Parts: sequence; C-alpha cells; structure tokens
Amino acid sequence: MNVENVMQKEVIKFNELDKIVDVAQSFRDNKISGAPVVDENNHVVGVISEGDIMRLIEVHSPRINLILPAPLDLIELPIKMKHELDEVAEDMQKAGSTVIDQIMTKK
Repeated sequence: MNVENVMQKEVIKFNELDKIVDVAQSFRDNKISGAPVVDENNHVVGVISEGDIMRLIEVHSPRINLILPAPLDLIELPIKMKHELDEVAEDMQKAGSTVIDQIMTKK
C-alpha cells in the first residue's frame, strides 16, 4: 500500500493567528489530531497537534486528604473543590484564546 492510498487529499490547514479554541473544534469536527499551519503566502510554517494543545493546558489536582478527614476538612471540601474548578475554568479560557503560533511545532 502506498501513502497516496491512505493520505488525506483535502488537507485542513490553519493560519498562525487562529485561536486554539477554533483549532480544537476543527479537530473534533473533522476527526483529526493535527494539521499544517501556513502563513499568508500559504507556505507551511509549522504543525499544530492535539499534543501541542494538551501541553498548554495546566492540570490542577486537588490536594485533599480523604483517608481520614477531620470534621473541618469535610466542611471545607466543597469550598476547595469550587476553587479548583474555578482555576481549571480560568486556565481553559486562557488556553482557548491563545493563538497557535505560540504553541505550534515549528521544525
């Protein structure tokens, strides 16, 4: 089997200033995990992938000890979890507004 038999002939490509949120949506819609990034002259200047996007998103892990929680820990648990969710939502919003030339693979 040759590459031409399995390659995608209608290539989805992105501009350097496209936002991560739009790229991620296009990845989902088109069931792809990466695409070339082109400049205004349609020259390839890099590649954007799901991996590039995943490295951008900071993962928060709550530091909650649930083995033998103290009574006050149980009271504070919903507050701590709400704080963690707020941080994750803020990170996702920042990540979504990032343009892809900041995270794409250029080599």
